[in-house]
Amino acid sequence: MKDTNMKKAIILILLSILCHNNEAFSQRPSWVELRPVDSSYYIGIVQVNKNSSDYMKIARQEALQEISNEISTIIISNIDHSISEIGESIRELFSSNVIAYSSNQLEGYELFQKWEDSTECWVYYRLSKSTFEALREEKLKGIKMGCIENLNKASQNADNGNIEQALYFAFSALKSIEDYYFDNLRYLIDGNQAYLSIEAIQMVNELFSKIEIEGLAEPIIYKHTFPINRSLCFKILYKNAQQQLNLTNLPFHISFSKGDGQILADKKSQSDSICASIVQIFSVQPYQTIEAKLNTAYYDSAFSFNDDMKKIIGCLNVPSSEVSIQVLSPVFSVISSEINFADTLMQPAISPGIIEQLVAKHFTTSYQSDSEIDLEIVVNGRTIKGSEFNGITTAIAEGDIEITNIKTDTQIFYKSYSRVSGGHLIEKDAGLNALQNLRDLMLEDLNSFLEINN
Repeated sequence: MKDTNMKKAIILILLSILCHNNEAFSQRPSWVELRPVDSSYYIGIVQVNKNSSDYMKIARQEALQEISNEISTIIISNIDHSISEIGESIRELFSSNVIAYSSNQLEGYELFQKWEDSTECWVYYRLSKSTFEALREEKLKGIKMGCIENLNKASQNADNGNIEQALYFAFSALKSIEDYYFDNLRYLIDGNQAYLSIEAIQMVNELFSKIEIEGLAEPIIYKHTFPINRSLCFKILYKNAQQQLNLTNLPFHISFSKGDGQILADKKSQSDSICASIVQIFSVQPYQTIEAKLNTAYYDSAFSFNDDMKKIIGCLNVPSSEVSIQVLSPVFSVISSEINFADTLMQPAISPGIIEQLVAKHFTTSYQSDSEIDLEIVVNGRTIKGSEFNGITTAIAEGDIEITNIKTDTQIFYKSYSRVSGGHLIEKDAGLNALQNLRDLMLEDLNSFLEINN
């Protein structure tokens, strides 16, 4: 009897303990139901299903992402107005990168509490704001000092009129904070709080905004296919300059921004100008432009900037200027002498094809006076009878094509042709076919000549 009562007592105790544990297991903590507010901590609270073996890893990642989102929101709100003044594209780039940056920089966080049941798990991670700031300040102290030193040197050189060195130190400031650009790089200047990410890019932007480039006021007039060999210089100015400036050694890139051609250009400015030589213009577009632009790719390469920093620099308005080129089509005249079996053709077989090809390539073949002619094409073609076979007559054509620059009285193209055959039942038509085959060969060579000189 005693044993029976003892067994019952034990069972009752076990049931009581089990019921107590189930009650504790199912009792949700208050932070699950109502998210706490704590001014001393960044908080990440998330719930995940336990249908994965690595649910705790997933919960941790999501909780830390919440913390980084909170930190990045604060960073963006602090600098939003200042960075918007530089440009909306930089603001968007900063906002899109700061969250990813913040999540990679978290340290000092802790798993404060955890609750789970049979199907779900809740985790409560937190990061002490004071601890986070202390760790961050310790890590960034030297980096911020280096950036401030470069910014001061950039400002001093700009004040002294040495723009090359001012740009060098401004880009050095960006390089010094490159890996931490999306951090909350606060510092005090004249008692006011500022942000190095903004100050550094503003320094570059301010220097850019004061550099002015002047090209030619009037467009360059160029007649196509003629040699150009034209020198071209852009003048470099600096706004509001109060003293003699050193504008040498600034990197520039000069190229066709519209159209196409060959340019030999200086890589860096000399004194207060950057010059180039236009060797040849390939495109037949009537309106073309050549642009002189400060070469930011030079700084990208010199400082080995990462992709994010290249994008940020690429958002700035880079000093540039354009010169217009008006390309005029040369005026061609086409003269032909075409003889088919001793008869001069009143309706030529060769010259109409020549004119058609010139027009197709946007050259001018009409004029009111000979003084307007730039290039003269002279075509000669003649046929003789070849053989007959099975009633088919073969004609043999020969001839030549010559192009002369009338302005300089210079022959610029010549080619002769022989033994070009054509056949037909009718003798004269055989001759016409031979002349048309000769025309096709001339058109092929003319096209090559025009392509080379376009």
